[in-house]
Amino acid sequence: MTRTVLAPTAWTRDTLRDEDWLIHLGGRHTDLAALARRVALALEHGPGLALLRGWPGRHAVDNLDALYHDFGGLLGTPRAGGLTLVTQEPAVQERGGMSDKELAFHTDRAGPPGPPRLLGLFCVRAAVHGGDSLLVSGHSVYNRLARERPGALAELRRDFRFGASDGFDRVYPVFRWDEGRLRVQYNRYWIERGQREAGEPLAARTLAALDAFDGVLADPAMAVRVRLRPGDLLVMDNDVILHGRTAFTDAGGPGQGRCLARLWLD
Repeated sequence: MTRTVLAPTAWTRDTLRDEDWLIHLGGRHTDLAALARRVALALEHGPGLALLRGWPGRHAVDNLDALYHDFGGLLGTPRAGGLTLVTQEPAVQERGGMSDKELAFHTDRAGPPGPPRLLGLFCVRAAVHGGDSLLVSGHSVYNRLARERPGALAELRRDFRFGASDGFDRVYPVFRWDEGRLRVQYNRYWIERGQREAGEPLAARTLAALDAFDGVLADPAMAVRVRLRPGDLLVMDNDVILHGRTAFTDAGGPGQGRCLARLWLD
């Protein structure tokens, strides 16, 4: 019998409760250490994500690096190089441009030394329309496949190339058990591209397993949809939670477009 995940991280849209991951700050002065403990509890013993709504004052907007190191440093080790702005604005494209198209579910690959343990997204500016974050539990995807497509799991436990370029060769399974914990890494685009670049095209049975994974992701009952507001900080376990985004319409003019700050923590 296929092993399944019996933990709070195995949630769906209808079973994830707001009180388990949504933290309203209300603009009040916040004890960062106490707040970090609440977030760590949700990450390690809860659903694997936490949304801090309404960061107090403008501290985080005016000094994003302080948010990264002062608060992020309480949750993990911030990656060298600081945070990355995710925006369409040409003036900051070198720090991480983005499309306004829908973004498929994935976990982050990141630069050296590999995937980060935690991913944070801080909303500086929201889009005029759309741009909602979509969140799915990789543990629930695994459990669903174990019930409905157990044959796909054997293929998804094999090694995949999530890119094969110099300095960015990522090789690991989609699903792997590590010290009793299921770790999930997934990005369909980079898996297929990485395998092509390595000259190792995927076999039909492997493509079918990836299709089965995508089929579960396509079920609306699996995903939680949330619109990040300015001052919101979403923190996720990058080994558990897949994230995506709906298409969006942006505002015109410098300093008005949708803008997120991305934090990678180990």
